[in-house]
Amino acid sequence: SGIIANPGKAKSGAPLFVIYQDYQCPTCKQFHAVFGTKLREAADAGKIQLEYRTMDFLDGNLQNDASLRSAVAAACADNAGVYQGYYDAVYDNQPTTEGAGYKDELLRVTIPTQLGLTGDKLAGFQKCYDTQATLQFITGTNDAAGRAGITSTPTYMYNGKDITKVLTSDPTSIDPYLGN
Repeated sequence: SGIIANPGKAKSGAPLFVIYQDYQCPTCKQFHAVFGTKLREAADAGKIQLEYRTMDFLDGNLQNDASLRSAVAAACADNAGVYQGYYDAVYDNQPTTEGAGYKDELLRVTIPTQLGLTGDKLAGFQKCYDTQATLQFITGTNDAAGRAGITSTPTYMYNGKDITKVLTSDPTSIDPYLGN
């Protein structure tokens, strides 16, 4: 259904925190900047089960394929064991002009190399990206989001409840949802 940020770390009974996002979404980048560190720390401590579900609907709105390509690349990064770093880097490199998209060089060479992928690991990542080996997974997460009624990104779900509208630009607005 998505990419688990902290596989095997969530404590028994930890709440499920799901983020629906699109890598071309400027508001997703803003939410990531405000809440990303807190979410990752809570996930690493096992206080929440953190799952990312990537959508690509902005491709149609922006008339490019950058959402899909970046989603495929991020899933390939998950296969290579560097998802969190890749996720951060895609948002860090989001073009300032919405719809400008991401260049293939950035997604398949620059970011994975910056994350330390070299040799066979880099070649495996690039093969995954070039063949779109994770396309079916991304299409599945996107379709499942639509069936779940998700119509915009970002959408932050806490144990099945949409909490997006209660979150503000204040980083502490997420604190009640970070587990005990």
